[in-house]
Amino acid sequence: MKTIQKPRISADIQPVQTIEKAMTEDDLIENVLIENEFISEVKPERIHINGSIFRGCDFMDCRFDHCDFCDCIFDNCDLSNLSFEKGSFHRCEFHKCRCTGSEFTSMLIQNTVFDHCKCTYANFSSSTLKNNLFINCDCGQASFVATQFKEVLFSDSKLDEAEFFNSSLAGIDVSTCSIQGIAVSMDTLKGLIVSEYQAIELAKLLGLIIKDNA
Repeated sequence: MKTIQKPRISADIQPVQTIEKAMTEDDLIENVLIENEFISEVKPERIHINGSIFRGCDFMDCRFDHCDFCDCIFDNCDLSNLSFEKGSFHRCEFHKCRCTGSEFTSMLIQNTVFDHCKCTYANFSSSTLKNNLFINCDCGQASFVATQFKEVLFSDSKLDEAEFFNSSLAGIDVSTCSIQGIAVSMDTLKGLIVSEYQAIELAKLLGLIIKDNA
């Protein structure tokens, strides 16, 4: 896959306490650092968040639908059950974040890294994932239905019972991942890169009976 572009963070990044204080009349948040804050019931629409860092923040009952995040870092944040529907991530990084049940639906997600994140029950359906890396993530029971993948790598991650229907996995490498109980269809699997052991398990899922002639 292509080299993932890293977030472009300004040396002049300014610490602020809340998102509300960082917002401008132009619905722009830019070059801010928000640390160790409890962020509750923030539901902006169609704002742009650029060159910013969220570190150790807990989000509760928030929605960021139709919002665009560019050159942003989320470090050790709780994003559980947040909705980012119909927004975008570009050159973003998520490190050790909790994204359980988060809605990443109908999004454009590109040049983005999810590193050691808990993404169980997360929903990436109807999104376009382009040049992304999931490393050491738990995506168990996540949904990737009607998702478009291009240059995406899952490395040492859990995909147990994740759903991949109506999504072409051609060229996607999951050979280092756990895929127990993964929900797929035959057309989805074409071109998927798997280990020998995974190939046997996937054949069983599709109803094939494997006979040992040894």
